[in-house]
Amino acid sequence: APVVTTPASFVRLRMRPGLHKFTAIWSEGTTELVVGGAAGELRVVELVGSVWSWGSTYRLELGDAADGRNRIARLRLIADVR
Repeated sequence: APVVTTPASFVRLRMRPGLHKFTAIWSEGTTELVVGGAAGELRVVELVGSVWSWGSTYRLELGDAADGRNRIARLRLIADVR
């Protein structure tokens, strides 16, 4: 499901077990990451990027679940997708 993100925000997705491909799209490109998970597992996928006056670059990274829980607590939920 497409979701528009904003800085300092997060999206929670409840997924079926298995492999899932995440894609980030912006005006200058795209990036993808395939993530696998079993029932009940928590996966954190981070959109990491840099923006300059001449362009931007982003990538998706698998983050640490324990660290992710702490960081997510400070962010704004913008979508809860089931």
